[in-house]
Amino acid sequence: MIWLVGLLASGLAMLARLAGLFAGWDARLLKGPGEFPLWVELVCAVLFAFGTAMVASQVTAPKFRAGLIAAILLQPASAMAVGALAGVRVSPFTWLVAILTALGGVAAYRFSSAGKRAGLVRDVFGKHLSTEALARLLGQSDAMESRATKATILSARYLGADWAVVEDVAHRLREQSAWVEVQTGNRLLAVWNLPLTVDSPAAGAVEASLDLGDDWQRGVATGEVRGELTSGAEQWQMRGLAFEKSDALCQANNTFGSRVLLDLATADLVRDSIILRPVDFLVLPASEMATEVFEPLAMATEATPEAVARRDRFWEAVIFFRQKRFAEALAAFDKSGKDPVVQYYQKRLEKLTSSH
Repeated sequence: MIWLVGLLASGLAMLARLAGLFAGWDARLLKGPGEFPLWVELVCAVLFAFGTAMVASQVTAPKFRAGLIAAILLQPASAMAVGALAGVRVSPFTWLVAILTALGGVAAYRFSSAGKRAGLVRDVFGKHLSTEALARLLGQSDAMESRATKATILSARYLGADWAVVEDVAHRLREQSAWVEVQTGNRLLAVWNLPLTVDSPAAGAVEASLDLGDDWQRGVATGEVRGELTSGAEQWQMRGLAFEKSDALCQANNTFGSRVLLDLATADLVRDSIILRPVDFLVLPASEMATEVFEPLAMATEATPEAVARRDRFWEAVIFFRQKRFAEALAAFDKSGKDPVVQYYQKRLEKLTSSH
């Protein structure tokens, strides 16, 4: 739309300039000993046309539109004033045609059905998605329809106090095609595959969670999520047990000393691309039985042989632990490195062995 409006406004401005040359209209607007070069004037007209179309299309709030129009129209007026001081004839005719045509084109598009749909998408999703993701969402025929799909949820809590870090991470997650909401208490909620359909949402969410660092606690869960517009078409509302599970996993990091935990559904989807290790069993929301949860360690393509070996020794230690072969489990944990999750098991083993 921007390109079409910009081309239309540029073309009409150039035709108007030629008409002005033949009729002598612009020569009578402002006289001076010098004259603005024609090619510069036409280049500026093209820039004004595309710039106006781009800016006007992004401003959707009515209360800002009047100020936007005034600011845009001040630009040719300022150029005239500067030209007058320099003694150079500057005719605003070409630029005004370019600007007014661009504003008219954007307004006409907004009143069309496609324009209304695009405006609604920007109003509802503008602060939750990146600019690129918004453009892709506009290409989805079911962008605003109520629907359910399998999505992956990342619930994250920042352990620091710098709010700017939270905003920066939210921006990075949006650039990775996630729907992101910044919540109170230095918390973030990110959703992959709704409303924007993406490839490998679970892998994308887990990889993003690994990039956050140790000053974040994270929980990742996958399940069916339903999204729909609220009755006033002002907000996109999503529901699903995966939200509760991801939040519970995020909080469970306090128990194990871990930083990232995945539910079984997510782990099954990323086993081939992410190095995982089992942590323990948890009773997650809406689950009658305890389910196994996992910790992602690294991308499979980036893991060193030593890291893979430590993961294997840890896995072996967990198997010994579950078989109640505590002495062998303790020895295996001692060989699997030093980190909070290993220490969690070592403390449990000390209590179990001391009670026997």
